[in-house]
Amino acid sequence: MSNERIEQLLTDANAAIDAGDIGRAVAGYQEVLASEPDNYEACLMLGSLLGEAGQLEQAAALLRSAAAVRTDDATASITLGHVLRAMGDGAGAIAALEEAVRREPRDYDAICTLGSMFAESEYRAEAVAQFRQAAEIDPQRAEAWSALGAMLILQDDAQAAVDTLKTARRIDPEDREIPLQLGMAYIQLERLDEAESILQEALSQHASYPDLQFWLAEAQKRHGRLADALLSNAAARSMAPDNDQYVIQAAAITEAQGDTDAAFALLQPVLQSDDVPVEAALLFALMSRTLGRMNDARSLLDSVASKDITPEQRGKIDEVMIWLETV
Repeated sequence: MSNERIEQLLTDANAAIDAGDIGRAVAGYQEVLASEPDNYEACLMLGSLLGEAGQLEQAAALLRSAAAVRTDDATASITLGHVLRAMGDGAGAIAALEEAVRREPRDYDAICTLGSMFAESEYRAEAVAQFRQAAEIDPQRAEAWSALGAMLILQDDAQAAVDTLKTARRIDPEDREIPLQLGMAYIQLERLDEAESILQEALSQHASYPDLQFWLAEAQKRHGRLADALLSNAAARSMAPDNDQYVIQAAAITEAQGDTDAAFALLQPVLQSDDVPVEAALLFALMSRTLGRMNDARSLLDSVASKDITPEQRGKIDEVMIWLETV
């Protein structure tokens, strides 16, 4: 096939994408690749389209070919990272994104995506480093500041998180995640009045976001305002009734009010699920003496501890198991 024909096919396929005719675009790129299997643009574009369509294995193969053809360009490696992420291949996604950053060391989006992959893989220090770098590259974009703040909360550096998230909020005052994370940081610092204030303010703009109600309930619970906490929790559960974390919080607030039987009634459906959350097992264990079900609590904690959980969760389970042996 002549170069002129290949260029025409690529032009037509790109125009088909703009027109929303994805089938015609796919056919055009496939025709190019039948004649020129290593055509960079066809590999990249067809790989991207197949990735969006969920044909991930084919997409990954094409994107690897594209990345090998153009070693000076990061686009194929970035897109490959997203596809491998969708495939559940975290290590492969990280490797692809590291290659993208090697090729384009100041590509903000590649660095942020690599940071997100590190975060998902529990490489928190590496994630923090990537988000810091992205914020330095483009300090007027809020995404990196927001993600950095969230990671600092996970690293128990709440004061640094507050400073970082305030920067993010100045840049993007409309984003609902930023005040949510800021409220969480204030809760971690036990600055509960500030947490409630920022969460209430955010709810005035984003009333339909249940996580804001959930964390407002947490601040109110820690403040000892249990009736208010239950109202906030009820608002969250009304918007997302299948969220186990909201149910666990309702049970914890009810238990704090001294009504263990009602708390257990709330928690019981979660305890009967196939994958019991660690928080539910821990709460049940703390209620088990009053309920007369300490052996059940030990058995449940053993079962949960045998699963893939974080070191922090395992440490909490160990503490509660020791407590169960002493009460």
